[in-house]
Amino acid sequence: MSFFNFDKHTGQVSLRESIDYKALSPYSYPWGVSFSPNDSLIYVSMINTVYQYDRYATSLASSTVLLTIPDTNPYTWYNKHYGILQLAPNGRIYAAEARTTLYNSTGQPIGYTRGWLSEIRYPNRRGLACGLRDSVVQFREPYIFYASLPNCIDSDMGFGAAFVSVSSHHFCVGDSLRVQASMKGFSGDYAPQMQVWYSDSDSVLVQGYAATHTYTQAGQYTLRVRLWESCSGRYRDYTDSVEVLGCEPPRLSLSCLVSDTCGQSVGTVSYASIGGAVDSLRWDMDGDGVFEYVGEQAPLLHESRAGVRRVGLWCKNRYGRDTVHCELSFQPQDCSSYYFVPNVFTRNADGVNDRWELSSRGYGLERLWVYNRWGVRVHDLGAVGGLPPSSVLWDGGQQSAGVYFYVLELKESATGRKVQIKGTVELMR
Repeated sequence: MSFFNFDKHTGQVSLRESIDYKALSPYSYPWGVSFSPNDSLIYVSMINTVYQYDRYATSLASSTVLLTIPDTNPYTWYNKHYGILQLAPNGRIYAAEARTTLYNSTGQPIGYTRGWLSEIRYPNRRGLACGLRDSVVQFREPYIFYASLPNCIDSDMGFGAAFVSVSSHHFCVGDSLRVQASMKGFSGDYAPQMQVWYSDSDSVLVQGYAATHTYTQAGQYTLRVRLWESCSGRYRDYTDSVEVLGCEPPRLSLSCLVSDTCGQSVGTVSYASIGGAVDSLRWDMDGDGVFEYVGEQAPLLHESRAGVRRVGLWCKNRYGRDTVHCELSFQPQDCSSYYFVPNVFTRNADGVNDRWELSSRGYGLERLWVYNRWGVRVHDLGAVGGLPPSSVLWDGGQQSAGVYFYVLELKESATGRKVQIKGTVELMR
């Protein structure tokens, strides 16, 4: 049992002290806790006794006051229990109290048929002066459980609350549906009583936590479960729906897609189920025939070299299995930047090399000047900017055959770096 300090200014929680409650009594189990109205004392119920601690003591363990003498007899210690503690508006602390009157065949207690409230009349007083009195109020209900007060105030974080779950909402004809009930804090002799309606048969009354059922026909079914919830003292109903499929062997369709980008290709593999429900999937991602990767989705495949990869998918269910394959063709693009400026072109109208053209990737044309041998500018593209990769620089116009000088400016798209090229080009006719 641990006590913590909480700093309301910083929100920090720190351990103050831990106490071995088993050392106090062999049958001690912490249940309820309550502070006195002036916050100076802490009360803790331990099944068959109640302890008081001084919050301002140097050591909580050394300040322990035993308010009742616990029963350590292994055959009778269970007869009276203190449960949840609650500070009431009248400034007194009340404890849920129950006494054992139901036993199983081995003599172990399994139920309580009489319930009371115990009272701490003066909770601000230290030691026995606090005035713990047993059985000050008796309840008329036939079954009062010690874990909580009758209306479940401070019910120990849901102790006794009922929960229902099903093994699956989609399954095949012939498969077993398992309905699982749980009640927080219960085990063994405290198994709840559960009634289940499967909607294709009469309801089934189950003494315990679980029930199973097999549907013989496909369809959509409504499931209803009624469970006794001890904390609230009433039955609670749960409804759910399940789908029963007329299952068949699995059949898959596999799709392989490749996205080629600069220096890398990315392969995506996906599947569609066109047959029975699939229980298990395994992937062969490298084409070696070994289905080693388990999962609903295949991992993305990245390739920097051209090639073909074969991918396989294996699946099964209780009715059979299937294996499908597809191929990924990788063709990564060469996206490195380059430019090429020819030094001759033939203006003879034969359809071959009739124009002076720039071949480039990753460069844009910024400016071009062409001069004849006397330094006269005969061609000027001006500030063009961003012409297509294969761009016509000059068709020769009306100029005569001969050698011309040029100044060419290019701009690299990725870096913005400008390159100036000077050279000669020969015009032939």
